[in-house]
Amino acid sequence: MKKICFEQDCEPIWRARDDRVRKLCREVGVVCREHVSHTLWEPDTILRHNGNIPPLTYQMFLHTVSIIGDPPRPVSDVDLREVQFGALPDAFCKEFCVFDKTPKPEDLGVFLENEDIRMIRWVGGETAALKQMEQRLAVERETFFRGSYLPTHSSPDLLGPPVSLSPALRFGCLSVRKFYWAVQDLFIEVHKGRMSSAPFITGQLIWREYFYTMSVNNPHYGQMAGNPICMRIPWREPKGDELQRWKEGRTGYPLVDAAMRQ
Repeated sequence: MKKICFEQDCEPIWRARDDRVRKLCREVGVVCREHVSHTLWEPDTILRHNGNIPPLTYQMFLHTVSIIGDPPRPVSDVDLREVQFGALPDAFCKEFCVFDKTPKPEDLGVFLENEDIRMIRWVGGETAALKQMEQRLAVERETFFRGSYLPTHSSPDLLGPPVSLSPALRFGCLSVRKFYWAVQDLFIEVHKGRMSSAPFITGQLIWREYFYTMSVNNPHYGQMAGNPICMRIPWREPKGDELQRWKEGRTGYPLVDAAMRQ
């Protein structure tokens, strides 16, 4: 092995792991290349343009990325037709065979936290993700023709099956830049250039970017303690059956109770 290339995982929980990989590569003389493709912009670039601090409001974030400019478009697909791949001897493959068939999650030490949970089958991989994206773009196209946007917000399908592309984006099955530019280009196509694209039509992807940027140099981002950008709220321990009444929507506050019962 002479070179290793991997996608940047900007969350702080993965930094120590990636630092160990880079250190090992230096020690054994392997070229290590980290590429930004999990996010639209490189989070460190956003921080630098905001004085090395995270833009703490969404509007400030939009202002910062407007200075940087549009995110890069996705690169074209790789043409592998002329690539000559090497072959491993059968003995080598047998030596490194861990399972004689496709393992189940339990074989890898992954178990259900709740056996009664409703199971939802999610098909991974790029092929399924691209098909889901095309289905999503069909919905977006119809919405743009009606002069609206963000159809999931305006007309959510509460009883339908889950169709979110979030898992595909999270696990690298779908390029966030491919999805972003597909929606932006579709908007311009539908409106035939009469209206320029705007951040609001891809608002959820921008929010995703915002939260990634907030977390990049903050190892305590997911908690209040030790988190410099989190407001200190003097929480107290619930008394008696207060917690249970909240869970069951019996606090006496109509707005809270209605939400919990729903």
